[in-house]
Amino acid sequence: MLQAWNDPGRLAGIYSASEAAATELRHCTAHKRFKGLKLHFANSQVDLLNADHVRRTREVFAAANRAGLPIVVHASNGATYGARQAHVFLDQLLTAAPDVPVQIAHLWGGNGFSADALAVYGEAVATRRPATRHLYFDVSDAALAVSTPELAKVIAERIRQIGLDRMLYGSDAAFDNHPDAQASWTAFRNGIPLSAAEFEKIAHNVAPYLREQQ
Repeated sequence: MLQAWNDPGRLAGIYSASEAAATELRHCTAHKRFKGLKLHFANSQVDLLNADHVRRTREVFAAANRAGLPIVVHASNGATYGARQAHVFLDQLLTAAPDVPVQIAHLWGGNGFSADALAVYGEAVATRRPATRHLYFDVSDAALAVSTPELAKVIAERIRQIGLDRMLYGSDAAFDNHPDAQASWTAFRNGIPLSAAEFEKIAHNVAPYLREQQ
């Protein structure tokens, strides 16, 4: 749980919950201090190929939608994450939250780079699937997860396919030798082959759930 409401002009609280989130969500929304819901499928051991897990997670998405809470989701649950899981996310989870912003963390969903998952998301946005109308992506750690210039080029191409307007910058936390915020931005600028104007656009994008605070 991120408690950041002491400076509402700069920070906003995002409520993090486990698979019992449908119940916890009621407590989160009661005092109106939180701006959204954060889900982490790997930490919660959510398997997107398990029908029961998908059903329960869909209930959480639907509850967040009813409460008007944006969702930030670390969609990857591990090394097997790829196109199949991305299709489930789009078809069965995202459709349960049609009215609120949903932000996929780490561009493709987190953990090791998944070109297959990112390709599914890119195609869905490019073809204007209705479920993607409020879909956003943060680029936290995007440059740190790629190991070759070829993969960096793939990321740049997908960012352009999805659209710069949907890209949100994030540094992730500085822990376990992870770079600090400034170093993370430098890594992103140096690691992904975008233009200066494209980096400038991403740097100035504001998450829709934070715009009212500006």
